[in-house]
Amino acid sequence: MSMVKKLAYLKKRDGITSETVAARSGIPIGTLNKILNGQTKSPSLPALRALAACFQVSTRYLMDDTIPLECDTGVYSEEDGFLFLNREESILFQRYRSLAPCDRKALISALEQFSQPVVPSGPVLSQRLLPCYLPVSNPGGGSMGHQFQTKLVQADAHSLAAAADFALLLSDTSLEPAFHPGHILLLQYGRVSNGQLGLFSVHGDCYIRYLSIRSGICRLIPINNSARSITLSSPGDLTHWGSVLGSLDPKRWKWC
Repeated sequence: MSMVKKLAYLKKRDGITSETVAARSGIPIGTLNKILNGQTKSPSLPALRALAACFQVSTRYLMDDTIPLECDTGVYSEEDGFLFLNREESILFQRYRSLAPCDRKALISALEQFSQPVVPSGPVLSQRLLPCYLPVSNPGGGSMGHQFQTKLVQADAHSLAAAADFALLLSDTSLEPAFHPGHILLLQYGRVSNGQLGLFSVHGDCYIRYLSIRSGICRLIPINNSARSITLSSPGDLTHWGSVLGSLDPKRWKWC
């Protein structure tokens, strides 16, 4: 993709005018307009660096026509060299960096499962494959711990599995009588709304609880009254993994 198209894309992405670009980059507006309309085929290196700094991209992104238009984020790896990411990939990268080490391990484990070729039995169109997290240990107190293994589970695609992003093997009694240990819960990634049942991480340990936010106080409340509630001193201590949609029909799923 040409530099002209990339600069037009970046201006639209940031919602700024040519005059703003000129002010931020220090390039005279007349010189800038010649670059933007393609009249100047090879801008000077200082001009390229100024434009790259203005849009927070690399000069290589501007100069290399083989780099796709939307891949405006550059990441350098000693093993692979420069990698160019689109906006969605960049957001995922930033979210990964914000995860706790134990959460990163769980995510990497799930991705490794996805990278393995799996040939499901039965009609492909009627089945759904989901990564399922299996707690390695249960430390008690309603916590599922912080270490998980992952397996792929095959479920009926015409059930709740169609809307789910991942599954979780329940290992404690905190959700009784609604759900029992051994049930496989279906969850959808994203932030859990107030009053919803969801999977959360608090200081590295994972819990399935109802989210309750009242008068500025955040609590995680179990279904089973014998399991403990958790009151958070700061919302920043809470990581949302996803909301619970329901459980798999015991007759309509199997391990892959």
